[in-house]
Amino acid sequence: MKTKLISGKIFALLGPNGTGKTTLIRSILGRLKYSSGIIRVFGIRPGSKHSDIPGPGVGYMPQELALFEEFTIREILRYYGNLYHMESDELLNRIDNLIEILNLPESSRPISRLSGGQRRRVSIAITMVHRPRLIILDEPTVGVDPMLRLRMWQYLENCCKRYGESTQPAPILAFHYIEL
Repeated sequence: MKTKLISGKIFALLGPNGTGKTTLIRSILGRLKYSSGIIRVFGIRPGSKHSDIPGPGVGYMPQELALFEEFTIREILRYYGNLYHMESDELLNRIDNLIEILNLPESSRPISRLSGGQRRRVSIAITMVHRPRLIILDEPTVGVDPMLRLRMWQYLENCCKRYGESTQPAPILAFHYIEL
């Protein structure tokens, strides 16, 4: 497994199956207890008293998608925004912005009627709706056409630039196997 700086603050963990990418993700998210070594995110151990990771400080999109089929695009984004106690106006603006950036179909379309690539983009929107400081995407561009892949990476770079100037930096970790 190797880490590669793609641009700005976007990193990728690259490597074949069995090199520990998923183990590292699970450890960061508190799903796996490790017996040795130390993991720090933003200088703090995940799961410690002063960390919001795992929790609202991280947005995580696993490789396997798990979406509520009966929800519409807008409903599922509102659902997750409400879980993070987002203000209604901010949430609605954020949803509209993500729908545009990720080139999603009309927001009233049920998840059950989306293609695989559209479902993946909805999952990415869910991951980012609450503007977490850390975003972990596992195989984010599988099934996504090259032009949209470029738009997604540009959006992530802009997020890094915008939040990098604030008091709370927002590095983004992207985990995938594709050539960069």
